Formats: sequence, C-alpha cells, structure tokens
Amino acid sequence: MIKLSAFAGLAFPLFLFANTAAAFIDPPYITPDHPIAGDTVSINIRAGVCDGIGSGPRYPRISQEGRDIRIVLWSVSYHDSELCFLPIGTMTYPIGAYPAGSYTLLVDRDYFDGGGDLRTESLGAIPFTIVGNGGVPEPVAAPALDACGLALLLLGLIGIVSRERKRSASL
Repeated sequence: MIKLSAFAGLAFPLFLFANTAAAFIDPPYITPDHPIAGDTVSINIRAGVCDGIGSGPRYPRISQEGRDIRIVLWSVSYHDSELCFLPIGTMTYPIGAYPAGSYTLLVDRDYFDGGGDLRTESLGAIPFTIVGNGGVPEPVAAPALDACGLALLLLGLIGIVSRERKRSASL
C-alpha cells in the first residue's frame, strides 16, 4: 500500500508539467453538401498547430477506380512542440465534377514521421451521392405487394367481411 501512495505522490507533480498534444486534423468533409450532376465536388480539411495540410509538386494526387475516388494530400506533422506554430485553417481542394451516382471519396495524407520515413495515413472515407435530373432525385421503384401478398390481403378482407355479415345477421 505504501508503494502505491509513493507512486501517486510522484505521478501527480509530473502530471502538472506534462505537455498536451496540440496537433489535430479534423475529419474531412465535402462541399457542396448535396451535389448535383455537373457540380464541382471539393474536399475540405481543417488542421493546425502541429499538423498542416499543404500542396507539393506531386500533390494532391487524385485517382478514380469505378465509383471509388482517392485523393492523397501532402501534409506536415511536427513531433517537437517547439515547431508547433502552424496556423489553424481549412484547406479546400477541388476533386472534380461527376455524373449522377453514388461514390466513395477516400482521403489520405502523406507526411514524414519523426524518423524521416514517408508515411501514408487514411483520414477518412466519405460516401456521397451525385443527384442527376436537375437536382430532383431519380425515382426509385418501391414494391408494395407481390402476388402472394395481394392474395393474403384479399383473403383477410373476405374473412373480415364474412365475420361482420354473420355478426349483423345474428343481431
């Protein structure tokens, strides 16, 4: 029991002098919120202090495979608190204009870690839908009843009607 209180007595003063992490990259989001065919879709990312999103000679890299779109952004990530002076801001990158349909935007970032190695980190996957037809959603067939359901409905109605007729005849 004495060992635990000695640890707590040592840990509390160390806790007071601990540095807090100030690096952040918020989850990416697209604009416009509800794109229609022909709109340019953009990715927006808010970051700052020790992490920043920027541009480079080969960045951003945008590729598409079917309905999956991938963007790789260049970023910096400082691990030394003395270098954490980056402004907080939101970077916006146009992705492109797409025809009507459902898509997934994969957002990654490349950066050098504290050891000088190039790292790729996923920042998120954003599903979105491009609406065609001038902003009016395409009609979707919604089945109401098939033949079996219709037959059961008719049998139920016939049963209710015959029961009510017998009840009114007995009165």
